[in-house]
This record gives sequence, C-alpha cells and structure tokens, in this order.
Amino acid sequence: MAWVAIENFNSYSDGNLSFNNGGSGWSAAWGGGSDNEVFDVQATQVYEGAKAIENITTAEATIERDLTTSVSAGKWYFAMRSSSNSVGLIYLTFRDSVTANIFHIRLDSNGYIRHSHEGQAATNLMTYNADQWYVIEVDFIGGSTDTVDVRIHDGNSWNGPYNKSTYASGGNITRVTMGRGAAGTFNGYWDIITPTNPVVDFIPKILST
Repeated sequence: MAWVAIENFNSYSDGNLSFNNGGSGWSAAWGGGSDNEVFDVQATQVYEGAKAIENITTAEATIERDLTTSVSAGKWYFAMRSSSNSVGLIYLTFRDSVTANIFHIRLDSNGYIRHSHEGQAATNLMTYNADQWYVIEVDFIGGSTDTVDVRIHDGNSWNGPYNKSTYASGGNITRVTMGRGAAGTFNGYWDIITPTNPVVDFIPKILST
C-alpha cells in the first residue's frame, strides 16, 4: 500500500511529544524508543503551521510511531532542521515489522544530508546549512530488492533525485523513528510528515530564520 499517514504536530500542546496521538494513518501514539521524553512540541521553530518538534537533550534519543497500514511503495515528505552541521546528527528512520532499519535520512556532523540502511555505510547526498529547514521527498520503490529515490528542497529548488538501494528483504515499512545520534550541544527539529508535497504551500518557511 502507498503512504497515507499525516502528522503536522499542530494540534498538540507545548511540551512532551510522548502519548500524543493526532494526525491520521497511525495505529498508536508517539512513544517507545529510548529517552523519548526529550522530544518536545514547540512553536518557536516551525516549518509549517503552528508547531514542530525539538529535541532537548545532549545525548542520543529516539521516539517512534507505528503506521496503521504497512507501506510497500509510495512517495512521502518530511522536514528537518539542525542548529549545527558539525556536531551530532538527527534522523528519521523507516523500519519494517521486525524493527530492522529499512533506511534512514539524516543531517550529519560532516555537513551532509546522508542516506543509510541496515548493514551499509552512509552515503553523502548533499551539503546542508545549520539553522535552515530542508524538505525531504522519499519515493520508496517496492519489490524483492527495495530502492528509494530521494530529493531534497533547500529553500530554492529541488536537488536530486539520489537513487539508493535500501533494505534487500523486500520488507514493508511499518514504523517511523525520530532520533538524535551522538552527544553534543545542538538542537534538532522535525516537522510535517505527509504524502502531499508541502513545498507548494509553505515554501516561505523553509528559509533560515
């Protein structure tokens, strides 16, 4: 099935993201992961609408949410931002039913937005700036050996597509994990997850503020 889940965080009160259950296409609330109480809803740095998520710890942490229906192929979008492009990393991971990492997209400490998947080294896609929102388009191509096309909007135009092999099991995506990796002083931000291109409606918000 194609991607149908939508989450924009706008209906949530400021504070801990855990146990919030808004949006559509999800089978459970945000939770699980490790140290999940450090992901906060806030209204200061947002890509679209009124709210987005900020990670407020200096250690590794994750938070998860399961999809109502597994995704075998399809296209979706999400937005990420980091206060540093040289310290730590933030990511969004897409997993199958046995929690194996199909693939993830991360803003890394080497200054690149990177793609990686289970058992493989990360691949540099493009450089990024600190304190700027980036919209990631994922086109997940199912089959016995899954691949993904990634495009990245930098505030001016789309970059890519970057065609990458993913998880060679043919597994479907059933879970999304939001995470911060490595210690250090920086803030990570996440906003809208949607099957509809958000750049069309919200492109002014993508630039540095």
